[in-house]
Amino acid sequence: MRQAALWQEPDILGVDVTMSQAKCLFVTALHPGISMSVLAAQLHVGPPAASGLVDRLVEHGYVVRKEDPSDRRQQLVSMTDAGREVIDRFRQFSADRFGGLLDGLSSSELDALLVGIAALERQASRANADGTARAPERTPA
Repeated sequence: MRQAALWQEPDILGVDVTMSQAKCLFVTALHPGISMSVLAAQLHVGPPAASGLVDRLVEHGYVVRKEDPSDRRQQLVSMTDAGREVIDRFRQFSADRFGGLLDGLSSSELDALLVGIAALERQASRANADGTARAPERTPA
């Protein structure tokens, strides 16, 4: 798996965001109008850290922050068209790179990969069904 990480070329996207900001963008894309408190929880950071991430993304024009009409103390975060373009670039870059990796596999290797993916899907379904699926605990490096 370490070798897979070596081919990453983040500068090639021409996107000026950190990995934390990219995670924030992806969560916001999955949950349009997400509240700052829920966003912080999804990112496993405190509200001040989430607010800082959103501030940078607002400066770049990738997200907007609006007051929640039902609770003026809450802020809601949504993607802009520019933010959606960044997400699209990330996805296209990943698809191109992953596709290039798959192109180098033989048909028997692709078959083995499909068997492995099916096994992971079954395990994930079982874990979700019995409630054991959860994010791993983070330990300081």
